Amino acid sequence: MKSTIRICAMVALLGLTASLPAHGAETPLRQSIMREAARVADEDNAKDAAAWRRVRNLPDGTRIVVSIRDGARLERRFVKADEMQLTMATASGAEHSVERTDVLEIKTAVLAGSKPNKALFTAIGAAVGAVSGYFLFYDYPRGQKGIYQAVYVGVPIGLGVGAVTGLVLGGNYSRTIYP
Repeated sequence: MKSTIRICAMVALLGLTASLPAHGAETPLRQSIMREAARVADEDNAKDAAAWRRVRNLPDGTRIVVSIRDGARLERRFVKADEMQLTMATASGAEHSVERTDVLEIKTAVLAGSKPNKALFTAIGAAVGAVSGYFLFYDYPRGQKGIYQAVYVGVPIGLGVGAVTGLVLGGNYSRTIYP
């Protein structure tokens, strides 16, 4: 969103400079607008270059998910990247290249080892939820009835809420590489 606003501002500033007198007289306003437009363009280029450098430094064979300008999402293995394009390999080993200008986003793929981690997070969430449910529903003044309420109402509710929370929040190890 920020880059879109910056591009619009740059276009507006450049359009404004075109409408200013161009008969050899560089006015202070025109010079200021041109300097600001150049600064914004350089800042965006520096951020993009740093992000693309992270892509180029990926280890060969890294599983990545690439979002392309046409809306496609490609799950491939990283082969190489240069200044103009990204080369990936399919599961069968066939190489596929995409122009850098067509790449919207690159993320690391969720690792195969994350499924046991999801199970671990689900188990931890369930345990924490069960204990929390017990203490939330325990009614000390009611004696034995308070314990039954905690065990038969609080623990199942806490168990379910904790398990779902652990499943949803745990074990996702993808990270954004570009932009």
